[in-house]
Formats: sequence, structure tokens, C-alpha cells
Amino acid sequence: EEKKMNIVPSLILLVFAGIGATLIYRKYRKYQESGERLDDKELYSLGVQVFILVVLALLMLSSFTTVEIGYGAIVVDPILQQVRGPFLGEAWWFRTPWTRVVRIYYATLSTEMWTDVVENRTIMGEYPSVKVLSKDGLKIEVDILIRYTLIPEKLIELYRKYPDLRYEDKAISSVVREDIRDVVSNYTTLEVIEKRESLSDEMTTTILSSLTDDDTLMGALADIQIDLRNIELPQAFMDAVTRKQGAEQKKLQAEHERATLLIQADATAREAIRIAEGDAESALIRANATLEALRMISQAIDPTVYYSLQQLEAIAPNIEYLILTTGEEGVPILLTP
Repeated sequence: EEKKMNIVPSLILLVFAGIGATLIYRKYRKYQESGERLDDKELYSLGVQVFILVVLALLMLSSFTTVEIGYGAIVVDPILQQVRGPFLGEAWWFRTPWTRVVRIYYATLSTEMWTDVVENRTIMGEYPSVKVLSKDGLKIEVDILIRYTLIPEKLIELYRKYPDLRYEDKAISSVVREDIRDVVSNYTTLEVIEKRESLSDEMTTTILSSLTDDDTLMGALADIQIDLRNIELPQAFMDAVTRKQGAEQKKLQAEHERATLLIQADATAREAIRIAEGDAESALIRANATLEALRMISQAIDPTVYYSLQQLEAIAPNIEYLILTTGEEGVPILLTP
């Protein structure tokens, strides 16, 4: 279909050229067969006819209009003071030669407001990033991207408001900048970092409402999407935040080490208590055993003999054997200390 549309102007020109050539040829054959020569009047008449045919062909070509996919064409008639359309692409039609066609792209459009530095070169979108002041007076740069489409039925109204079609410069970009300034001014610089998601949601809601309700845009915007690309904070502030985070990290590390030492000290103390309790229990067991042994010895022999043995062992610990006599008959007893 596109090829057919592109060949139509050539076909029209070919038809008119063929008609003109046919008339000239028939005139020429007529005079050739009769042997007569064309006088000046007849040559003038033939020239006028050819001129008229050429003019008509040019008018037909200028009246033939096409519009591509994604565009809406508006026909402006200055004589009748009318605006007709929109004619949505892909399409073609004939119009009166004195009318003017305004083509407006209505498919997906975007307004890019951002600034980047790449290899010491500053690059930007259609507009630079939005420079605003936070609640505490620090300068912040916001990069944002707005995507939208135009409602075809609203193209004529939009054209009447913006005949130069500079609605993006005069309305969209200014509305976005104003809304960003209003929203960011309610946040401190630290809150911009901590509440970025909340800030983004509020910014999106505010811009969406403003673009939808703007009187000059005539409600022509649809499918509005807002992408908060980046928030650039002052370098001095970021350095201060980095230092603060480093100090907090060191503080947390020190607290962790202190807690570890306390846990280790507590474990050591508990172990010492456990050992002491074990030693005390062992001593108690030994004391009870000694007491029981004394009781048994006192029942078997004279206690004074046992005490004497204990004293001898203390005086001469290397004695291996000891012979004692006890009782009336003096029966000898072999003792091993």
C-alpha cells in the first residue's frame, strides 16, 4: 500500500503529460497531413493549452497529501477559516491547493530532563536536569523522564492553543519543573536520601495531576509515565554522610567487640565457678570419706594408735613398714603407712 501511495503522484503527472502530448501530437499530425504550417495564433493557442495542462498537473500534485503512521494531519483553510481533521496515518487524500497541512506526532513521546558527565563532557537530554533547593537550603539536581501520548481527537484543540506546536517547551517542561521544586522543598537533604521512595511517589502523583488538569494542554495527554532517573546531592554533603557512616560503622564494630569480650568474660567466670563448685564438692566428699574412715578405725583399733601413726607418717614419710604390739598379749601387727 505504501508503494502504491508513493507512485500515485507520478501516475497523475504521467496522465496529464500523456494528455498534453496526445493533443500536441494530434495537432501536429493534422497539419502534417494537410501540408499546412502552424501560424503564430495557432502556436500561441497550443502553447496556452500545454501551459494550462502543466499548471493543472502541478495543482493536482500539490493537492495530493499523505500522512505517515503515528502522525495526525490537520488541514488549515485560511480562506474559509476552518481547521479540519485529524487525518490519522497511514493515509492519503486530495485537498484544495490553498490549504495548509500540519502534521502532529501523537504516538509515544518523551520529555527528557537530565544531565550527565561522561569523560569530562557534559551531555543532557532535551532539557537539563531540574535544579531545586531542599528544605534546609542545599542545591539538589533531579533527573526525570516523562513519557506520554497525545489523544488524536484532541489534536485540533491542542493546535489552537499552540499553533507553533511548542507545547512541550511552554507547558510540559515548565509544569514538571515547578512541581519538582514544590515537592523537594518539603524535604531536608537527609530526608531526600532516607525517604526517596516516598519522595518519588509524591513527585509522580503531583506531576501526573498537574499535566492532566492543565488548561492549556486541553486534556490531550494520555498514558503518562514518570521515571525519576536520579537525584544528585551536593558532593560536600555526600562526603559528610560517608564520614558519618564510617564513624557509625566503627562504633558498631567497637560495640560488637565489647559484647564479644563480655560474653567471653562471662563464660570464663561461669567456668571458674563450675570448677570451684567441683573442687568444693570433691573436698566435701574427701572430708566425708575421711570422717567415715576415722569412724571405722576407731571401731577397729585404739584411736590413740591411729593418731600416733599419723604423726609418725608426718615425721618420717619414707617408712615402708611398722610393727606394733597391742593388747595384753602383745600380738605384733605389721602396718603399711
